[in-house]
Amino acid sequence: MMRIPEKRKIIICFLLFYSAVSVYGQSVSDSIITKYKSYEKQKEKEEFLLDYLNNVLYLDNKALKKLVELSNEFKKQNDEIATDLTNLLVAIKLSEAGNYTNGLDIAFPILSKFEKREDSLGIVYSYMSISYCYNYSQNKDEAIRYLKKSIPLAMSIGDEKLISHIYNDMGAIYAYASKPDSGLMYAQKSVALSTKINYEVDLPFGLSTVAENYMGNNDYDLAVPFLRRAASYARKSQNEVVNAFIDNDFGQAFLGLKQYDSAYYHIQQAIKYYDREANPLGLLRSYQYLSQYFEETNKPDSANKYFRLAVVAKDSIFSMDKARLIQSMSYAEQLRQQDIENEKIKSEQDRKYNIQYALIALGIIIFIIIFLLLSRSIITNTKIIEYLGVFALLAAFEFLNLLLHPLLENITDHSPFMMLSALVCIAALLIPLHHKLEKWTIYKLVEKNKAIRLANAKKTIEKLEERKVID
Repeated sequence: MMRIPEKRKIIICFLLFYSAVSVYGQSVSDSIITKYKSYEKQKEKEEFLLDYLNNVLYLDNKALKKLVELSNEFKKQNDEIATDLTNLLVAIKLSEAGNYTNGLDIAFPILSKFEKREDSLGIVYSYMSISYCYNYSQNKDEAIRYLKKSIPLAMSIGDEKLISHIYNDMGAIYAYASKPDSGLMYAQKSVALSTKINYEVDLPFGLSTVAENYMGNNDYDLAVPFLRRAASYARKSQNEVVNAFIDNDFGQAFLGLKQYDSAYYHIQQAIKYYDREANPLGLLRSYQYLSQYFEETNKPDSANKYFRLAVVAKDSIFSMDKARLIQSMSYAEQLRQQDIENEKIKSEQDRKYNIQYALIALGIIIFIIIFLLLSRSIITNTKIIEYLGVFALLAAFEFLNLLLHPLLENITDHSPFMMLSALVCIAALLIPLHHKLEKWTIYKLVEKNKAIRLANAKKTIEKLEERKVID
């Protein structure tokens, strides 16, 4: 059983519509806004907000209207992070109601914004919100892929409650995808972690997920004890959302065990809630179980009735237009992620090139300094000075050409003729400068070297003359 985690661009038309509706509902409590503002650190604000979103609004029957009201309030205060976190839950609630295309349309831009902020917590919750939307659209592979992407980030944050949520969601999606072996592993991890940190609020979800994976293996007798434990924790919260979901789980388990009276009772309990709240996904599941119940109890007319109701509910949720839109949005997001990855690779290459350029420039400067120092004392051969001078100048000019080459490629659009013309023009400008520098450096150094040699020769002659005088 999936749920939004405890912590961590909505469509304008949707906001306008629900903002208009929300004026008739209960306003968001001023104490929530006041409490949120009372925290000084951003992390504390986010943790408080996400706790409220998860444990209060997520389980509220009027959650969607209140969420939009809260989102509008944060938007008025120019608090983009709080607005984005609130809208991630809006995306999930829309998906639960069958509007998963709108949910993804909200969640993808929010993910991009958190990535630009380099906000790990926001990225994790964006991944999880997108995973929910894909799961409700029956795209299990994408749902699992985004959850797997969230695990390393959640580990780096070190929030055990958050990690437990992700494990539970992985287990639930694997159960829905008919992969109970993988699902059971993650569900058990979630229950173990929630038990370790004594987090009873989350245990109904983890325990029911364990049961769902056992039912995926047709181990209905093993599933029932876990559902009973989940129901005992759910009753403490007195929340109809949790209890209705577990009632459907009970209906599935008792159908598997051929305990038809118990199955019928729990399915009817679930239908009462989902029918009142007009929840198409919940009703779809209940109608499917009720159709199976009537078929197995030899009541074909009732079985056909609920089978048709299930088909109508399914068609209203999973239309071909929605499927195509989901595919288009997924492709666009994959392209965006690929652009991000390409940009990272390019940045890394640019960084390496810049380091190499810096080392080359430093090497040339060091070479010239050493050359100038040695030419005054150690190097005495004129040909060596001329050779090293030409080498240093050529290295400097080639380095300049290396720096200008990428710029010329962009300007000339990689045209060979234009590149050659530009390089010839640059060479034509550099030739006079090259000759002047060559004359200034090599000629001066040779002359100085000759002067040094002449001075040394004079000193030698003077010493010899002094010795002759002494002798």
